[in-house]
Amino acid sequence: MQGKREKRQGEIAGILIYDKDGNERGGYATANDPSNGAMLTLDATDAQVFTVYANAANGATLSLNSKKGDGVTLTTWNQPRIQIRQARKVVYLQPADAPEVR
Repeated sequence: MQGKREKRQGEIAGILIYDKDGNERGGYATANDPSNGAMLTLDATDAQVFTVYANAANGATLSLNSKKGDGVTLTTWNQPRIQIRQARKVVYLQPADAPEVR
């Protein structure tokens, strides 16, 4: 990121894409952990902003985010939910009693 190597959250297998400056800008990969999830990501130069994640066992998640912590997440993982965050704070969650999407 920004010309420096960063440690990943976890190991993956797949295809990564890079911009002209060598920054990772997204990828199509699977998680090398028990979840075995498949993901498609598109990144800004310093943050992940678009993610589609297919859980191998149950459901999928679409997440759109900004660097300043705004985001919209739609998921069917465990139960359908819609969540909107502004400045990293959840301002809308439906169903209202559902757990927040992390």
